[in-house]
Amino acid sequence: MQMLILYVVDVYHNRTHPGLGGETPNNCWTRLAQEKGVVADVPERTRRRAFGKLLNRKVTGRGVRVFGVDYTCKALRHFHLHDHETHVDLRIDLGDLGWIMVRVGDEWFPAMSLQKCFDGVSYDEWQAAALELRLKFRDEAMLQEKVVADALAKIAAINAAEQKTFATLLRNVTPAGLARGVGVTGKGSSRNPSHIFKEGQFREMR
Repeated sequence: MQMLILYVVDVYHNRTHPGLGGETPNNCWTRLAQEKGVVADVPERTRRRAFGKLLNRKVTGRGVRVFGVDYTCKALRHFHLHDHETHVDLRIDLGDLGWIMVRVGDEWFPAMSLQKCFDGVSYDEWQAAALELRLKFRDEAMLQEKVVADALAKIAAINAAEQKTFATLLRNVTPAGLARGVGVTGKGSSRNPSHIFKEGQFREMR
Protein backbone atom coordinates (compact mmCIF):
# COMPACT_ATOMS: atom_id res chain seq x y z
CA MET A 1 0.00 0.00 0.00
CA GLN A 2 2.80 2.45 0.84
CA MET A 3 4.50 1.68 -2.46
CA LEU A 4 1.26 2.41 -4.34
CA ILE A 5 0.76 5.71 -2.51
CA LEU A 6 4.37 6.76 -3.20
CA TYR A 7 3.97 5.95 -6.87
CA VAL A 8 0.72 7.89 -7.27
CA VAL A 9 1.77 10.92 -5.19
CA ASP A 10 5.43 11.28 -6.10
CA VAL A 11 5.70 9.64 -9.53
CA TYR A 12 2.39 9.80 -11.40
CA HIS A 13 1.44 13.31 -10.25
CA ASN A 14 4.80 14.71 -11.33
CA ARG A 15 5.02 13.18 -14.80
CA THR A 16 3.73 14.84 -17.92
CA HIS A 17 0.26 13.66 -18.90
CA PRO A 18 -0.95 13.54 -22.54
CA GLY A 19 -4.53 14.20 -21.45
CA LEU A 20 -3.40 17.47 -19.86
CA GLY A 21 -1.50 18.67 -22.91
CA GLY A 22 1.83 17.61 -21.47
CA GLU A 23 1.24 19.28 -18.11
CA THR A 24 1.81 17.28 -14.95
CA PRO A 25 -1.23 16.54 -12.73
CA ASN A 26 0.46 18.34 -9.85
CA ASN A 27 1.09 21.52 -11.85
CA CYS A 28 -2.39 21.38 -13.34
CA TRP A 29 -3.94 21.19 -9.86
CA THR A 30 -1.86 24.12 -8.64
CA ARG A 31 -2.78 26.26 -11.66
CA LEU A 32 -6.52 25.52 -11.53
CA ALA A 33 -6.61 25.99 -7.76
CA GLN A 34 -5.23 29.49 -8.21
CA GLU A 35 -7.61 30.29 -11.07
CA LYS A 36 -10.84 28.67 -9.85
CA GLY A 37 -10.31 28.10 -6.15
CA VAL A 38 -10.97 24.84 -4.26
CA VAL A 39 -13.92 23.44 -2.40
CA ALA A 40 -13.69 23.97 1.35
CA ASP A 41 -12.38 20.98 3.24
CA VAL A 42 -15.06 18.70 4.65
CA PRO A 43 -15.18 18.73 8.47
CA GLU A 44 -13.63 15.60 9.92
CA ARG A 45 -16.82 14.68 11.77
CA THR A 46 -18.74 14.75 8.49
CA ARG A 47 -16.02 12.81 6.72
CA ARG A 48 -15.98 10.15 9.42
CA ARG A 49 -19.77 9.81 9.38
CA ALA A 50 -19.74 9.41 5.61
CA PHE A 51 -16.72 7.16 5.07
CA GLY A 52 -15.97 5.57 8.44
CA LYS A 53 -16.43 1.83 8.91
CA LEU A 54 -19.92 1.17 10.27
CA LEU A 55 -20.09 -1.05 13.37
CA ASN A 56 -22.57 -1.79 16.15
CA ARG A 57 -21.43 -2.19 19.75
CA LYS A 58 -22.89 -2.75 23.21
CA VAL A 59 -22.71 0.21 25.59
CA THR A 60 -21.28 -0.38 29.08
CA GLY A 61 -20.23 1.87 31.90
CA ARG A 62 -16.94 2.41 30.08
CA GLY A 63 -18.63 3.33 26.80
CA VAL A 64 -18.12 1.15 23.72
CA ARG A 65 -15.19 -1.11 22.89
CA VAL A 66 -13.86 -1.40 19.34
CA PHE A 67 -10.79 -3.51 18.48
CA GLY A 68 -9.95 -3.64 22.19
CA VAL A 69 -10.04 0.16 22.57
CA ASP A 70 -12.60 1.88 24.85
CA TYR A 71 -14.43 5.04 23.71
CA THR A 72 -16.75 7.25 25.71
CA CYS A 73 -18.56 10.60 25.71
CA LYS A 74 -21.30 12.32 27.69
CA ALA A 75 -24.02 11.08 25.31
CA LEU A 76 -22.90 7.45 25.75
CA ARG A 77 -22.83 7.74 29.53
CA HIS A 78 -26.34 9.19 29.53
CA PHE A 79 -27.49 6.45 27.14
CA HIS A 80 -26.10 3.73 29.41
CA LEU A 81 -27.88 5.10 32.49
CA HIS A 82 -31.24 6.07 31.03
CA ASP A 83 -31.95 4.29 27.73
CA HIS A 84 -33.62 0.90 27.50
CA GLU A 85 -31.55 0.04 24.40
CA THR A 86 -28.14 -1.58 24.84
CA HIS A 87 -26.36 -1.08 21.49
CA VAL A 88 -25.43 1.87 19.30
CA ASP A 89 -24.14 2.32 15.74
CA LEU A 90 -20.75 3.91 15.28
CA ARG A 91 -18.36 4.96 12.55
CA ILE A 92 -14.60 4.56 12.88
CA ASP A 93 -11.75 5.77 10.69
CA LEU A 94 -9.31 2.87 10.37
CA GLY A 95 -6.54 5.39 9.79
CA ASP A 96 -7.01 7.04 13.20
CA LEU A 97 -8.29 5.08 16.21
CA GLY A 98 -8.07 8.09 18.51
CA TRP A 99 -11.79 8.87 18.30
CA ILE A 100 -15.01 7.65 16.69
CA MET A 101 -18.51 8.89 15.89
CA VAL A 102 -21.41 7.24 17.74
CA ARG A 103 -25.11 7.56 17.02
CA VAL A 104 -27.35 8.06 20.02
CA GLY A 105 -30.96 8.39 18.93
CA ASP A 106 -30.94 10.43 15.73
CA GLU A 107 -27.77 12.37 16.50
CA TRP A 108 -24.09 11.64 16.03
CA PHE A 109 -21.52 12.44 18.71
CA PRO A 110 -17.72 12.17 18.83
CA ALA A 111 -16.44 9.70 21.42
CA MET A 112 -12.81 9.82 22.49
CA SER A 113 -10.54 6.89 23.29
CA LEU A 114 -9.94 6.40 27.01
CA GLN A 115 -6.38 5.41 26.13
CA LYS A 116 -4.79 8.57 24.71
CA CYS A 117 -1.99 6.62 23.05
CA PHE A 118 -4.27 5.77 20.11
CA ASP A 119 -4.41 9.31 18.71
CA GLY A 120 -3.29 9.07 15.08
CA VAL A 121 -2.67 5.31 15.30
CA SER A 122 -4.06 3.25 12.42
CA TYR A 123 -5.84 -0.08 12.70
CA ASP A 124 -2.93 -1.87 10.98
CA GLU A 125 -0.41 -0.36 13.39
CA TRP A 126 -2.52 -1.36 16.39
CA GLN A 127 -3.00 -4.93 15.13
CA ALA A 128 0.76 -5.32 14.59
CA ALA A 129 1.46 -4.01 18.10
CA ALA A 130 -1.24 -6.22 19.61
CA LEU A 131 0.22 -9.30 17.93
CA GLU A 132 3.67 -8.46 19.29
CA LEU A 133 2.22 -8.01 22.77
CA ARG A 134 0.34 -11.31 22.60
CA LEU A 135 3.50 -13.14 21.57
CA LYS A 136 5.51 -11.45 24.31
CA PHE A 137 2.99 -12.22 27.05
CA ARG A 138 2.58 -15.78 25.76
CA ASP A 139 6.32 -16.36 26.04
CA GLU A 140 6.37 -14.77 29.50
CA ALA A 141 3.39 -16.91 30.54
CA MET A 142 5.22 -20.04 29.36
CA LEU A 143 8.29 -18.97 31.34
CA GLN A 144 6.22 -18.27 34.45
CA GLU A 145 4.47 -21.62 34.06
CA LYS A 146 7.84 -23.40 34.03
CA VAL A 147 8.99 -21.47 37.11
CA VAL A 148 5.78 -22.41 38.92
CA ALA A 149 6.07 -26.06 37.83
CA ASP A 150 9.69 -26.25 39.04
CA ALA A 151 8.75 -24.67 42.37
CA LEU A 152 5.87 -27.10 42.85
CA ALA A 153 8.17 -30.03 42.09
CA LYS A 154 10.68 -28.79 44.69
CA ILE A 155 7.91 -28.39 47.26
CA ALA A 156 6.67 -31.92 46.55
CA ALA A 157 10.20 -33.31 46.96
CA ILE A 158 10.75 -31.45 50.24
CA ASN A 159 7.36 -32.57 51.48
CA ALA A 160 8.08 -36.20 50.61
CA ALA A 161 11.45 -36.05 52.40
CA GLU A 162 9.85 -34.49 55.49
CA GLN A 163 7.12 -37.10 55.53
CA LYS A 164 9.68 -39.89 55.27
CA THR A 165 11.80 -38.43 58.08
CA PHE A 166 8.81 -37.71 60.28
CA ALA A 167 7.31 -41.16 59.74
CA THR A 168 10.63 -42.82 60.66
CA LEU A 169 10.88 -40.73 63.79
CA LEU A 170 7.35 -41.64 64.82
CA ARG A 171 8.04 -45.31 64.34
CA ASN A 172 11.06 -44.97 66.64
CA VAL A 173 9.21 -43.32 69.49
CA THR A 174 5.94 -45.27 69.46
CA PRO A 175 5.61 -47.96 72.17
CA ALA A 176 5.76 -50.69 69.54
CA GLY A 177 8.85 -49.17 67.97
CA LEU A 178 10.50 -48.80 71.34
CA ALA A 179 9.66 -52.40 72.17
CA ARG A 180 11.30 -53.55 68.96
CA GLY A 181 14.19 -51.14 69.33
CA VAL A 182 14.18 -50.57 65.58
CA GLY A 183 16.57 -47.83 64.51
CA VAL A 184 17.87 -47.36 68.07
CA THR A 185 19.57 -50.47 69.33
CA GLY A 186 18.96 -52.83 66.43
CA LYS A 187 16.26 -55.34 65.71
CA GLY A 188 15.36 -57.72 68.47
CA SER A 189 17.10 -55.83 71.25
CA SER A 190 16.26 -57.00 74.77
CA ARG A 191 17.00 -53.70 76.37
CA ASN A 192 14.27 -52.07 78.41
CA PRO A 193 12.14 -49.78 76.14
CA SER A 194 12.00 -47.04 78.71
CA HIS A 195 15.78 -47.13 79.03
CA ILE A 196 16.15 -46.75 75.26
CA PHE A 197 13.71 -43.81 75.21
CA LYS A 198 15.53 -41.98 77.97
CA GLU A 199 18.99 -42.45 76.60
CA GLY A 200 18.28 -42.04 72.94
CA GLN A 201 15.25 -40.54 71.26
CA PHE A 202 14.02 -38.31 74.07
CA ARG A 203 17.21 -36.27 74.13
CA GLU A 204 17.25 -36.07 70.33
CA MET A 205 13.64 -34.90 70.15
CA ARG A 206 14.21 -32.23 72.77
